[in-house]
Amino acid sequence: MVISKIKRRTLFYACVAVFLVLSTFVMLYAFGYYINFRDQTLTKTGGIFVKSSNASGIKIFLGGELVKETLFIMSGALLANLAEGEYVVEIQKDGFLSWKKKINVQKEVVTEIRNIFLVPDRAGANNATSFGTTTSRYSLLSLSPDETALLIRDQGDGLLLRANIPDIVQKNGIKAITPEKNILSAAWNKDSTRILMKELGGRFSILDPAERAPNNTTPLPESLDDEEKNKPARVIAVEFDPAFSGVLLLDDSGVLSRFNYAQKGTTSVQTLLENVNSFAVSNDTVLLLFQNGFFGRLRKNEDRVEVLGRKGVYFSGNNARMHGSPEGGVYLIDESGGLFVMENDDLEIQPQDGSVLGAEFDAKSRKLLYWKEGEFFIVYLKDEQYQPYREKGTRVVIPFSGGKIKNAAWYGADGEHIVFLTDDGVYITDIDGRGGYDIKKIIDGTIRNFFISAKNKRLYWDDGRMVYETSL
Repeated sequence: MVISKIKRRTLFYACVAVFLVLSTFVMLYAFGYYINFRDQTLTKTGGIFVKSSNASGIKIFLGGELVKETLFIMSGALLANLAEGEYVVEIQKDGFLSWKKKINVQKEVVTEIRNIFLVPDRAGANNATSFGTTTSRYSLLSLSPDETALLIRDQGDGLLLRANIPDIVQKNGIKAITPEKNILSAAWNKDSTRILMKELGGRFSILDPAERAPNNTTPLPESLDDEEKNKPARVIAVEFDPAFSGVLLLDDSGVLSRFNYAQKGTTSVQTLLENVNSFAVSNDTVLLLFQNGFFGRLRKNEDRVEVLGRKGVYFSGNNARMHGSPEGGVYLIDESGGLFVMENDDLEIQPQDGSVLGAEFDAKSRKLLYWKEGEFFIVYLKDEQYQPYREKGTRVVIPFSGGKIKNAAWYGADGEHIVFLTDDGVYITDIDGRGGYDIKKIIDGTIRNFFISAKNKRLYWDDGRMVYETSL
């Protein structure tokens, strides 16, 4: 069919006109505008991007209406072209508690919430595995650094029990590793090959789980010679030495010494420092609090103590709690609850707060968490490059009115959630205050201690009778 020149020209200009109109709509959409045909106006819009850190195939509700449902392999979605204002966003998934917040949308801004943790819904379901009987008296002592084993104390006779985590999942039980020893506490070395034990009466020893009893235990010196007092000085604190296969010993005269347990039968003890009030090992560094109030650290393979300041630490008969981050930041909590912090690039430790119960650096050493009886505090040690943006030095407060906070820990490598223990159970909270904090109870009941395995995505706890584990 032959089309006349006038018709071809008319069709061409019509196509051009349609293209211009459609491209205008596309450009406006791309720049965040939508057309209000009722008022015949252009409105600048924003958006909300939500993403779950532990669940896919989620349902997303906006103002109570289902607006998106992701595929089973997708854990996030963008809600675009939203007029400026406040929206109630809710995420649901079968088997999980819903997540809901009021999110403020601004023009030309996509509000990103990328670390939404959906808490498993355990109501009416028995999703926890328990170990023990109604007459058991088990208590959790520690989780190995490689997250493959738990140490458990039988409070009835003081035996130390080991539970390999794969065996726990397969319900193969828990095995005693220290017969005829009343163990009060136990801690692993950093490569999970040795266990430092403290027995009833204050005696310390090293256990090699790979060896068979009775050759698997090396007793440590109970006392050291004190020439000035002309009497033995009692060993009061022991930690694994970061410099070699040995331990650091602190006696009640303030002498810090080194003992090489790898040399069987040796009694040689090397004196390192004097006038030490307390110490702690963190990574490859020994943190030190001296009796004159000065704080310092001794790095691996160095003989010189680096002095980090003297800021009025409260002294008593108990050791101060200290810890360092891989980036060089350190904190100290004295017996009165005074918190002292040295950030990554500071030269001296500085007083931060009082009445502090505990503290912990996140996995990337970007934030310091500390807590009191009814609130959490997060100090940002570096600038955050993602929403919600925080500058270095920012301090965030998360209030909690559900009871006394007894212990807490970061959950996950993202450092965006805190798991904590109270008098009535275990809770989890996010640290993103936009729209409030999403605080939910994970485990209900009276719990003595808990540990989190991010590697296995498991939670372990005890109630003084039995040990439990469940998925997170």
